[in-house]
Amino acid sequence: MVTRSMTAYYQMGQDAPDYPKVSFYQLSQDTIVDDSLVNEHVDVQGNHREVIRTIGAASTVLLKNSNSTLPLSATAYRTLAVGWGSGSTNFPYIIGPFPAIQDRVHLENPQAVVEAVLSDYSPQAQAIARQDDVCIVFANADSGEGYITVDGNVGDRQNLTLWHDGDELIKNVTSECNNTIVVLHTVGPVIMEAWVDNPNVTAILYAGLPGQETGAAIVDILFGLVNPSGRLVQTIAKQRSDYGADVLYSSDMEVPQIVYSEELLIDYRWFDSRDIVPRFEFGFGLSYTEFEYSKLSVKPIASVPSRRTVELEKPKNAPGGFASLYEPAMNVTFSIRNSGKYPGNEVSQLYLGFPPAAGEPPKVLRGFERTFITNGSSEIVTILLNNKEISIWDVVTQAWVVPTGVFTVMIGQSSRIIKLTTTFTR
Repeated sequence: MVTRSMTAYYQMGQDAPDYPKVSFYQLSQDTIVDDSLVNEHVDVQGNHREVIRTIGAASTVLLKNSNSTLPLSATAYRTLAVGWGSGSTNFPYIIGPFPAIQDRVHLENPQAVVEAVLSDYSPQAQAIARQDDVCIVFANADSGEGYITVDGNVGDRQNLTLWHDGDELIKNVTSECNNTIVVLHTVGPVIMEAWVDNPNVTAILYAGLPGQETGAAIVDILFGLVNPSGRLVQTIAKQRSDYGADVLYSSDMEVPQIVYSEELLIDYRWFDSRDIVPRFEFGFGLSYTEFEYSKLSVKPIASVPSRRTVELEKPKNAPGGFASLYEPAMNVTFSIRNSGKYPGNEVSQLYLGFPPAAGEPPKVLRGFERTFITNGSSEIVTILLNNKEISIWDVVTQAWVVPTGVFTVMIGQSSRIIKLTTTFTR
């Protein structure tokens, strides 16, 4: 940790005499504390507004889009944009969903009626939903560090449900509106079985915590200014018990000891190994366009070092292991064609299946590429596998070893949607 911190310190030249001195005080937002100037409130935002809006839209995951509900045509201001804890901060401003949607709709159709119910429990929600062509429900679930308790949650969430009776709000709106879009601002998976298959829920966006440009980023996705290309970084299960691990909330031990019985079977690896069908799998995310995969090729780049070769290279040690571990071993190429109506980014994923004797999970993510492809065009995607990525850790010899046998290369759009497969032998 010290090495990591000090590397950045010297890389940025913070040891130079002319490097600007720190001009803020993390314990207070006041300018003066105890008669001393502690905060100069220096504006260092630059083009942060554009960057955070771009990231917010790019990271939004489209989970459902029945009958091409999205993108919308323009014929709950309350939002969640950040968690809490030592890594959080205070926004200089925040653009909420309601004004952003209102501005966008009125830009195209000044006469359109855009209404919002800002209370989670207001009976007006159903009354307004009954009259609207499109309803958008925002629901959330937050977490942070355990130094404060929020709604009974001591840092970690107590459950995997939506806060503020989000499930009930969605149920009430969908009972009156047959074109309901659900936008989720959550810190991780939530169980959505109560409404996910409801035909009146026509689209679902998983927007995470997008920051101060949250409303603008959502508008970009809703109205097709940005084609969604976000992918889930965790599996969304159908029930909490489907997961292979849980939070330890209490213990009789003064220093609780956690046994990692799931071993290597983390997230999608657990679901694969136990044949559990998730609601939305790791790596999943829809697009407004369609992509076709073909022409998978896997070729060796150089001879893979044996265990003996690695041991002889000890003088060439590098952070994370011997230098030879990070040299390319396999060259994987394939073609993706955008066969749909819109240009967009496709996030192709490479999963590797090790020989059975290696004792590894059924598949492990070993690479991904985000590729922009115009509609009607094709692109060749290349993903390199280095020596470490085709190796396993041998606890006996305390070394990275390439197992002998048949490896399976799987190219897909998620951990469950595999488009291309081939093998190579070591």
